[in-house]
Amino acid sequence: FVARARTANDPGDYTLAERVATCLDEQQPGDPAALLLRGHALHQLHRFHEAEAIARTLVTRREFVLDYALLGDALMEQGRLAEAATAYQKMIDLKPFYQSYTRAAHLRWLTGDLNGAIELTRKAIEAASPRNPEAIAWAYTRLGAYQLQRGDPGQAMRAIDAALSFQPDYAAALLLRGRVLLTLNRLGEAVHALEQAASLNPLPEYQWTLADALRRQG
Repeated sequence: FVARARTANDPGDYTLAERVATCLDEQQPGDPAALLLRGHALHQLHRFHEAEAIARTLVTRREFVLDYALLGDALMEQGRLAEAATAYQKMIDLKPFYQSYTRAAHLRWLTGDLNGAIELTRKAIEAASPRNPEAIAWAYTRLGAYQLQRGDPGQAMRAIDAALSFQPDYAAALLLRGRVLLTLNRLGEAVHALEQAASLNPLPEYQWTLADALRRQG
């Protein structure tokens, strides 16, 4: 359900994931896997304080890399970046892999280190499993966004093409493609890409970017 929510852009799947965690906990009370699943679902549902409480319970019981991922995510969403950085560093110490690199990259970006974010995102792509094409597409999309912010739309478009080669019709990559095309003043192509993106993901960000493109097109 968590994986499906990422591709189908349906937050209801996170609610279903939380229900699964409840079923697991009823069968095995206090099971760490059930707690971790519930924590990730709560994080995606923007219930950050509850997710943090679960993460702190987990990290006091064991040293598992994804427990620190949840803790860092919950702290970051609450704006507690220094504490999040400590949790993410613990992740990297335990296991330098895709999930630790992507989180560290996002934190670098939040603190203004664009070059560091790009470097760590490239490491994440290299470490990603080919069995999870959506994760690779997500990382390439983030890389493209960082490169666009750095003022290199050509590199950004290459990252977008790579993302779509792993996950065709990936809404986040199509949204970024539309933004790059707007930067290049290729308005017709931008509108086409953004219409595709908005049809795949109903979030307001997709609608307002399409609206901006349509306004610029007249």
